[in-house]
Amino acid sequence: MLADLVEIITMGNLLLMLFFTAILSLILGMGLPTTANDIVVSSLLAPVIVTLGQQSGLIVPLIAVHLFVFIVATIAMLLFAAAIQGWFLVKNHWWETIALLLITFTLFRPGYWMDKVSPPFEQRTPMELVELFDSLEPGTSIRLRILGEDDVGRERSFVAPLIIGEGETGQERLESTGLELLTQDDQVIIDGIGFDSAAEKSGLDVDQIIQEVSIPRSSLPKQLMFIPALPLMGLIWKLQTGRRETKNKLADQGEVGNV
Repeated sequence: MLADLVEIITMGNLLLMLFFTAILSLILGMGLPTTANDIVVSSLLAPVIVTLGQQSGLIVPLIAVHLFVFIVATIAMLLFAAAIQGWFLVKNHWWETIALLLITFTLFRPGYWMDKVSPPFEQRTPMELVELFDSLEPGTSIRLRILGEDDVGRERSFVAPLIIGEGETGQERLESTGLELLTQDDQVIIDGIGFDSAAEKSGLDVDQIIQEVSIPRSSLPKQLMFIPALPLMGLIWKLQTGRRETKNKLADQGEVGNV
């Protein structure tokens, strides 16, 4: 019931779902032990987050959802203390608080920014699928955006990871992957799925439409985002250290004057 309510409120948006999950974890984390909070929140919302991730084009491992809930619950007490103090080394300026939040997000999720600068995948059309299977090495993981139906017959779009099978030609690799395709009215439709094949394990099914193909491309390492983040943190540290030293000197002068 709670999962359905949150999914309706977020309107299927993954970032909003994570935001509401974090809020729920923070609230429960202030009163429940971390393990109990992880069990409660993960059992209710983890499957929904994984499903919304697929619909948004993200492959979200279940363990990543559990770690997200666990970490947020663990820092709930620290966030509560930081909120009422507003301090890092000394009292923050408003822009320092915003900068620290950006630094924290960058250190935890550097790939978010790097994907904007250097996308890890190249988008291709489904009509090129056989040629792509021929040009890519067996074992390469690609992503297919699929339009199909869920278990109750509602239309849904999701992203399925698929590992290219063995074979000499693109057609042979396509067949060893377990895919049989039908081209109709400029649409590529899945006409058959091999039993216990890579395609079946990826959640593909008959009559689903392949809307888009994403193939991996060379991109910059996400750790490069640490380069602007760490110096910015060092700058804030230096500025606040200077303010703390100035405050201490003024305090000492005040004590001497009083003496």
